[in-house]
Amino acid sequence: MTQRYVFGSQHDLAREQVQILSTLWDGYTERAFDTVGVAPGARCLDLGAGAGTATRMLAERAGPTGDVLAVDLDASHYADSPHARLVVHDITTGLPEAGPFDVIHARLLLMHLPDREEILARLAEALAPGGWLVIADNGALPRLISAPTTQDAEMFERFQSLALANATRLEVSFDWAERIGTCMEINGLGEIHGVHVTNSAPGGSLEAMLSHNYVRQMEESLLQAGIDPDDVQRYREIWLEPSVRFWFYGFACWAGRRPVG
Repeated sequence: MTQRYVFGSQHDLAREQVQILSTLWDGYTERAFDTVGVAPGARCLDLGAGAGTATRMLAERAGPTGDVLAVDLDASHYADSPHARLVVHDITTGLPEAGPFDVIHARLLLMHLPDREEILARLAEALAPGGWLVIADNGALPRLISAPTTQDAEMFERFQSLALANATRLEVSFDWAERIGTCMEINGLGEIHGVHVTNSAPGGSLEAMLSHNYVRQMEESLLQAGIDPDDVQRYREIWLEPSVRFWFYGFACWAGRRPVG
């Protein structure tokens, strides 16, 4: 899974990235679990568990009689949860354990995997009758609203174009978030519903610090690609400028249910 990610694996930066992502998106994940309902005793699968915050939410709801399995290729950022198990596994090779599962969750994972549609099909098939599949991914890259200077605005657009080109090369999809619901329907799920959010943010905000983190992780590859070191430094600084405003990544969270009958 994570070996295909756009960003590097420098331990401290990667841990910071995972923590920021959890802070930004955990509230939406928790609301999704509350909406679909995670019953005591439920068998749950959390794919791309990261720091384990979604795993913990599932484990708290499933309780001591439940069975919650967290899965990630890199377990170095995972924090143990009572009533949950962790397995290091590459989901592109199949599920680590056979279904059926009452709830399957994956956040910011399938967008990174070229065979995302095939994986979703396998996940839908692994649901118990009445079970829920909850999938969340990012949509469009951040878009600039305003910058201190024209030169800064041009630099922002230039680096965002580089980021998109790199993501495309790695087969990361930023339009997948809009297609999740349709893919769920194709695979026989019902009661499909989704939430799509985006927000503006200033430089120095938590949203900006995520992008700042990404630039730091990509810095070596940018320099190796011949980008001027001064430009890389200024691009990092742009994310810290209070006068910068931008639209943050879109975030879509979808849920679909396997029919009972």
